[in-house]
Amino acid sequence: MFKRALIVAAVAAACSAPAFADVSINGSAEMDVFYRTNNTVDGGGKLLEEIAIVVNVDGSDKLDNGAKLNWRLAQKVATDWRYDSFGNREAWIGYSDAKLGEVRFGNQFTNLYLTQDWPYGVKGLGGLFAEPPIQGFANAITYASPNFGGFSFNAGYDLGLGGAKKNGHAGEIVGHFTIGGFSADAGYAATQNATMGGHGNGHGNQLKAPTPAKAAVPAVGATPAVAAVAASAYSEKITFAGARYNFANGLNLSGAWKRQSADEHKQDFALARVGYVFGKQGVSLGLQRVFESKLNGKGQDNKIDNISFQYDYSLSKQTDAFVQIRHNKLEKKGQVAGPFWVNTDGLVNADNSTRILVGTWTAF
Repeated sequence: MFKRALIVAAVAAACSAPAFADVSINGSAEMDVFYRTNNTVDGGGKLLEEIAIVVNVDGSDKLDNGAKLNWRLAQKVATDWRYDSFGNREAWIGYSDAKLGEVRFGNQFTNLYLTQDWPYGVKGLGGLFAEPPIQGFANAITYASPNFGGFSFNAGYDLGLGGAKKNGHAGEIVGHFTIGGFSADAGYAATQNATMGGHGNGHGNQLKAPTPAKAAVPAVGATPAVAAVAASAYSEKITFAGARYNFANGLNLSGAWKRQSADEHKQDFALARVGYVFGKQGVSLGLQRVFESKLNGKGQDNKIDNISFQYDYSLSKQTDAFVQIRHNKLEKKGQVAGPFWVNTDGLVNADNSTRILVGTWTAF
């Protein structure tokens, strides 16, 4: 009798178990082998590789009122010079409603960075253009609006770490509009007493009080850590605008501009790209310029021009193979950047550099 009671209780418990929230795992896996010129002290080149695997764990639960509670835990497991602690990339909880939009709390990317990185900073153009001082919010509240006839917007504010140290803050507002094959995006972001490069989640925004004195401006090609120290004394403003058009025949065009300013420094960035997709193949050619920065209105002789080419071939619905070539031309050898760090492919001598890359990218 006792055994039968236990069996009945177990069956009843199994049949009445509560429903679990929906959980999914997705992400991407990228493999790159590349050669970069001017990557040693004596001006020689290097053959390198990078393996980057992004794992996103997403959850969703439909609430009784019809809204949803959403969450994400994400990490990019990469080569040894990148951040590898799981959850440092993204860790947020959000509440969404089809009519009201979504509010998120926690560690997340800024929408301005995501927009600059894709679709504008693609096919080799991201190293110079998609490097805003706030790639991510560590302690944020963000809002994503519903779509109003093709228009939507995102807003976010990082609360900082608070306390007596008067830690830094950051905020953004970004708008998007799409009609047919045409899309336009524009945004504004600013930091206050926040660094550009030291954030533990790898996004590039450690919110803390600045150093008492401004550090020296880093040379072009300086490591992110050096650039972060140099930028830690600055509060920054970023203004961005871009437009794209996808034609039905596979041709696609895009162009974008942004301005970064920090105290007495100001610098403009611009890019233009044309691409064509035919069957399983695609080609892209992009040009961009980092304009000469101005310090109290005086030019700093630090212009950078970049040309990028990429050939893509689809190996499956999930995997692409590609060859990418990009060249960075500096205005003069040994020049320094503004207070803004840019990725010129790791060159050591602050001189022209070329990167030739072969890789694959897989979505899962």
